[in-house]
Amino acid sequence: MACQLAIPASRIVGFNYQPSYTSCPFETWRYFNAEIFRRELGIGKKTFPRMNTVRLWLSWNAWGRGPQKILDAFKQALDICEELDLKVIPVLYNRWHDAKQDADGIYLDHFLPGSSWLLKYGLPGREFTHDFGKTFRDDPRILAWDLCNEPFAYGITPSRDEFAHHEVNWLRTVNEDLRSENVTQPIGIGSHTEDFDDWIKDLVDCFMTHAYLWVDASIPNPEITPEMEEKFQKKVERMLKAPNETGKPVFCTETCWGSFSDQFRCELIKTTLGILKKNGVGFLLHALFESDCADLHSPEKGLCSPDIGHLECILRDGTLRPGHDVINQFM
Repeated sequence: MACQLAIPASRIVGFNYQPSYTSCPFETWRYFNAEIFRRELGIGKKTFPRMNTVRLWLSWNAWGRGPQKILDAFKQALDICEELDLKVIPVLYNRWHDAKQDADGIYLDHFLPGSSWLLKYGLPGREFTHDFGKTFRDDPRILAWDLCNEPFAYGITPSRDEFAHHEVNWLRTVNEDLRSENVTQPIGIGSHTEDFDDWIKDLVDCFMTHAYLWVDASIPNPEITPEMEEKFQKKVERMLKAPNETGKPVFCTETCWGSFSDQFRCELIKTTLGILKKNGVGFLLHALFESDCADLHSPEKGLCSPDIGHLECILRDGTLRPGHDVINQFM
């Protein structure tokens, strides 16, 4: 695994981006709108001039409705990002599912043997993985590949270890399929906890950990206590453990928890990014733009998870969410 990041991990700064017209990755690419991509990423670059990376979630379901159309759409997206001097991290698959507004992706019965007829032709999506790898294997605009967003999304269940075993096998297959196309860019996995690093460390060239300083958005008058800051600092230290042991770089591909209060969201941003920067960890905030996706809009505009609030930084009309220019202090 000799692939190296084109930007040092500590200098990666940017956002996850879901365009304003979409409610999930399937819609992003099935109904791709290059004009909106160009306008909104342009606003993002103007608002946050030092951003250098965007994370774009793909959809194997959209690809299945017209492979060449989706490949062409992603090529256009890469062209737009190149115009704006932005590198891209494409996310091949998604395992995060929202209780209020789901987001497309992979479920247990997509990889759990014998679970359903979804597996009657073997693991799903393999042609999609090969197609994207073959088409973009040496594209310098791709900073790194993210095999899957937030795998191992289980609650407390006696079957957890069995599920995890089969999920690791699925991730291993995705990894092998992508590498078989001789991709020249590094590969990572967008993990929601560093506890799984031991399960994936042999699959990745870099660690793409998600790091949220969590404060329940449903609590009236929330505050960030010293204990919360200390807990987050310890999480970051655990994030750095695997890279220190393996020599592989780490950066954060999702960060900055949401809030229904613009002012408190800014407090979360300052504390979170301050700790990440102090520890030399690059970061991508979730997320750049308001959209119909889960938790990227206020409650008046769609369902929101009560403990998450909302996480967009730029509103649909192109104006900055109040106070969010504070992000520039950390870029």
